[in-house]
Amino acid sequence: MLLKKLSIIAALMLGSLSVPMAVGATEIVIDDPAIEAALANKSRSAKNVARDPLRKPATILALTGVKKGDTVVDLFSGGGYYTELFSHIVGDEGHVVAHGTYAKKEMVEGLGNASLVLSNELEGVDAGVDVIFTAMNYHDLMNASPDGRDAILAAWFSKLNSGGVLVVIDHNAADGEGDTVTNTTHRVEDAFVKAEVTTAGFEFVKSIDALRNPHDDHTKGPFDPSIRGKTDRFVLKFRKP
Repeated sequence: MLLKKLSIIAALMLGSLSVPMAVGATEIVIDDPAIEAALANKSRSAKNVARDPLRKPATILALTGVKKGDTVVDLFSGGGYYTELFSHIVGDEGHVVAHGTYAKKEMVEGLGNASLVLSNELEGVDAGVDVIFTAMNYHDLMNASPDGRDAILAAWFSKLNSGGVLVVIDHNAADGEGDTVTNTTHRVEDAFVKAEVTTAGFEFVKSIDALRNPHDDHTKGPFDPSIRGKTDRFVLKFRKP
């Protein structure tokens, strides 16, 4: 992992690593009744609905391409904000896995097409996944498993169908910081993530600016009251060839 990390950093500095970079990052056209219906679903918790303006879920869900019948893994799913939305979209023919040691039974109660995997590994997830999604957690991989990310990314890759999608959202670090501030400001640089994930075999598809905040100077952590919920967040989409 150390040698790979050094090679990624060096390549980024020299501009020699062939990682597609979005110029004027692509925006998403939202024209999906299933997404509109999921957001308007009366069973959504009031707490989650209140988070919509800052999280822009219609745009994020459109980026994933999730559809009826899909199998989705909501990695490190936290409070289940996206678990609930994915469940409404994939319907009875699909399945959603709420994943992570902090996932709670309450997150999937009432969702007949969702299940829990109470682990930070993917042993309990079958292959044949259409979408793997993780929001504000990739930087935690650096802290929890600094030398094991190759294996983690390989596991994600193995679970996805060919053509399956990986979407990563996280708090962006300043240019050049890479993964050096993951345990202090809990951020990671978007360019570093692009390089690391594509090195693992994924194809980079696009990035969008929906959650960007140019007023965030990248010096504060996401729990700082002045920036909480409004950090400069990157949104990256990858595909398994």
